[in-house]
Amino acid sequence: MPFLRARGRQVLLLHGVRRKQGKVSHKTLHIFRSLRELAETLKPEHWNAFTEAREKAYPGLNFDWVRLHSQGMLLTQSVEEKTAEGAEKRIEDIRKIIGALYSKLQYLAPAREEDYHILLGAGYDLRRLVHLGHLLLALMPAGPGNQNGRDQNMVDLICRMHFPDTEHLIERAREQWDMGKKKQAGITFEKARKLDPIDADIINSEGVCLLESGRIAAAEAYFRRALELARYQLPIGRRSFSWGELDARPYLRALYNLGLTLDKQGKTREAIALWEEAIRLCPDDGVGAGFCLGPAWHRLGDLEKAIDYYRNSPCVPDQLYNSAIVHITRNEFDEAIEALIGGFFENPFIPPLLLGEEVKEKDIFMSSNLESLEWANDYVKENRDLWAAGVLEFLRKVWEDPEMQEAHHMMLAIQRGIKITEDGDKRSMLIHSLNENKRKLLSKATRARILERIHPSLTRKRGSGSPCGISFSARRG
Repeated sequence: MPFLRARGRQVLLLHGVRRKQGKVSHKTLHIFRSLRELAETLKPEHWNAFTEAREKAYPGLNFDWVRLHSQGMLLTQSVEEKTAEGAEKRIEDIRKIIGALYSKLQYLAPAREEDYHILLGAGYDLRRLVHLGHLLLALMPAGPGNQNGRDQNMVDLICRMHFPDTEHLIERAREQWDMGKKKQAGITFEKARKLDPIDADIINSEGVCLLESGRIAAAEAYFRRALELARYQLPIGRRSFSWGELDARPYLRALYNLGLTLDKQGKTREAIALWEEAIRLCPDDGVGAGFCLGPAWHRLGDLEKAIDYYRNSPCVPDQLYNSAIVHITRNEFDEAIEALIGGFFENPFIPPLLLGEEVKEKDIFMSSNLESLEWANDYVKENRDLWAAGVLEFLRKVWEDPEMQEAHHMMLAIQRGIKITEDGDKRSMLIHSLNENKRKLLSKATRARILERIHPSLTRKRGSGSPCGISFSARRG
């Protein structure tokens, strides 16, 4: 789902989905050159025109404009544009504040002694004290030392401080790593750490690189360190956060990534506990923990919990194909066909890859990377173990059905037309035809015809078995 991200002076409207191994693919949908431009766009007189233009430029994308508007308002309020003069002034302000704060350490509550030692260990490291700003606030007691509110104001000022942006260095390091330039990537990560030695996202990103390289134990150590650092950035006294609250994101990312490393080591229940904690803290699940929970419960044999998580993201191909596995296993054949048809339209490369066919990239319109061959290859790599031999046989019969193949070729032809057509009205007509093709194939009558052709005696009744020697066993082949 599209979201906003601040990058230096700019704010980007991005679309992308986090893959299970931690990698994220992003497509830039729009660039706001400054926070001032974003603030102007968010005004009622400009917002409607902007949303209409984006929907026309990217048909098929699911924009949550209410959420994006709220996220934009948070960004314009919480992120200030930086100047060299302003940065120097903030540094000087911090120097004055630190002296005042240390004079108050005698008033610390005894119950916060552990946090006191963490703070004391920070010394005069300005960046570390900035990141521990919320901890400082929690340590300040209610009493004579805080009655006039000056201590509160000092801590609030610390929490608003900003230091050199390291995001461009993180992205450069990830690119270098992906190109096999691991030594250069390590140097770039080190440069980022020197600029901000306790930025949990730098450590998270290094951990993701290690995880993608198969160095699971090393990645786990990085994610645990990131989790510990990010814990002190969470707003105090809150039980949950929205994904738009930037201070919460490093902690949520660390939870998610640590879960990945545990899952890869066979500690699935421990991973589930971390992912469920991420969703409890951030119910809108911006980190994407729900995408992992379905397959995790599936592998543990709890199909009810698995299908609940699959249903939470009905437009993601992974969830559609995996929910079809559950329905086939439970002999719910009509529901299985419905899920597979939905999956075919979200990503048509997955069925032939699962069936061992040679698949090449097609020159067609795609509204997002969810529909790409790269996505399909990742899905098959991560989920092939869920596809038992009998379940694959059911998939083959549905995929090779004449009515299904006819609809598939028509879909490809329409998507080619959308890609090469510049006329807006004609594109709209083609998109309408694509949606109509999908609606027709998903109809109850079409599903019934497909099921009848697969085998006349197959029914959707649960527990009826698979007659005539056709087995759709839940056992893995």
